[in-house]
Amino acid sequence: MFGRSDISHIVDLTFKELDQHLKLRAGTGLTPFLNMFKLIHLNDEAPKNHNVLMESKDSDFALTFRQRHWRMIGDPERVFMDCLHETAIQFMDVEEVMQENMSETAYRQFSRLRDLVEYETSGKSGKPAGPEVQRMLVRFCEAIIDFTGRRPDLLEYAKADQAAAPPLEEVPKTRTLPMWQPGGDRFEAFRQMREDGIYARPPGPNI
Repeated sequence: MFGRSDISHIVDLTFKELDQHLKLRAGTGLTPFLNMFKLIHLNDEAPKNHNVLMESKDSDFALTFRQRHWRMIGDPERVFMDCLHETAIQFMDVEEVMQENMSETAYRQFSRLRDLVEYETSGKSGKPAGPEVQRMLVRFCEAIIDFTGRRPDLLEYAKADQAAAPPLEEVPKTRTLPMWQPGGDRFEAFRQMREDGIYARPPGPNI
């Protein structure tokens, strides 16, 4: 559902500007993840990234943008989980500026937290996400509802588009290996960084 994100307004920010938006200082917990999601996907200056809507907490569906059309999803919690998961991945786009401007300890702590969030929201852990992630999902829900309330024009268009949209096409998987195992996408992408001690190791099976 996040196939059209334009992050040019993120990667061009200085660390000071990024920190002002995201609040990367220690002790903020998962708040930077919510702020990153707002900056990319709920930003009036980045309309191409407006790809998730929900009318109220009582709604039994959310609207997401996928395969060039808006789609009605009957599992809002899974939508919020996907939003948080994708946000964790998108932090990879600013890792370089973070690493260069944060203390080594702070950067390692945040990298470890980012890995944990990605793992818990991937659906591969085999158990429910932890309390901190669950609380953040509620905040994601509230942020999406607030954004939807400010954009009645987009909501009206999304409802009309989803009603007329063709069925989703089945997209074959290109990999079958779990992402955290050797050969998996995330494992291989950061193998060298882990070996150099730059990037935190992926979560173990007991997390």
